[in-house]
Amino acid sequence: MSNVEFEENSFSKESFRTAIKGGLITRLLFKYGVVKSEKEANLVLIAIAVCALILTFFVVKNSSGFGVSARQNVVPLPGAIPGGENIPR
Repeated sequence: MSNVEFEENSFSKESFRTAIKGGLITRLLFKYGVVKSEKEANLVLIAIAVCALILTFFVVKNSSGFGVSARQNVVPLPGAIPGGENIPR
């Protein structure tokens, strides 16, 4: 038992980065303990993507209610309406 030797600082930041595949968000999920495996990290990333798509759908759907609509900015041509000849140009 006296011949046992331990290597100190054998686990460096570089080996941690190579042990965890993926990008920044995957590493952050591991770092903060949200997930414990790469499969869980992939499921969380898929859930984030689905939520982003749903949010985008609602923003695009409701965006026509904000501001001035395109129809309010249309100026009719003088000959397009009856009596439009007197409209100043």
